[in-house]
Amino acid sequence: MERHHFSSIHFLIFSILFVLLSGCSVLAPPYVASAFGEKKVYALVTVVSPKDVEGGETSTLRGTFSDAKYYYSAKPALNASIHKIEKAMANHIAYRLYPPAKLKKHRAYRTIRSDNKPRNAIIPPRYKFVVTDKKLSTLAKKLGVDGVIVLKVGFGFKFYGNKYFGIAASGKTNPKILVDMKFIDRDGKVVYQTKGTKIWSKGVPSNDQGAVPKALNPLLVKAVATTVRTIANRLDTRVKSK
Repeated sequence: MERHHFSSIHFLIFSILFVLLSGCSVLAPPYVASAFGEKKVYALVTVVSPKDVEGGETSTLRGTFSDAKYYYSAKPALNASIHKIEKAMANHIAYRLYPPAKLKKHRAYRTIRSDNKPRNAIIPPRYKFVVTDKKLSTLAKKLGVDGVIVLKVGFGFKFYGNKYFGIAASGKTNPKILVDMKFIDRDGKVVYQTKGTKIWSKGVPSNDQGAVPKALNPLLVKAVATTVRTIANRLDTRVKSK
């Protein structure tokens, strides 16, 4: 018997999509100290995720004798977690968060036209997909804030199990969360960006039927909120250290 960690080309595709949503750069993430402080106000204008909770193809009995894949819709997890995500983005010393409820009612946000969203991406209800510099700059100015935030999250999981004769029979799945957080000023310039990945320490039992959304989704909701706050806290640390 050996501990086996499952992975596949499908999780690689998921990761590539997340990178495409996040944008690519070989340079160090920017940080403009003057853009942050207790009086600075930022609005969370975009929250986006790949459409699948991704875990790859299985090596379980089910996966061996069928084309079963370890992925399912991320929409329930994203929609259930959005209010927790908003709370996780609030109460930081680096900035004050423009009230999300106020944002969604603001004429500038309601009337702005969304950018073209990737086919495999989803957004929560009442949010827009706004990612271009010009539109982000326009939003910041019309909202009367110092800048805006574009947040990308990815839901996935890692499967760990016991392998018998090359086939996994049982184990557990642990949430895996990917986060890309970008702050943009009124001129449409990125003033801070940070990324991170967290594999949750808690998991749910799994067998050859694979991940069970009903059992895993509550953990995904908790995990994404905690991960978002942890990533946002990095900015607080930088501001405190200046």
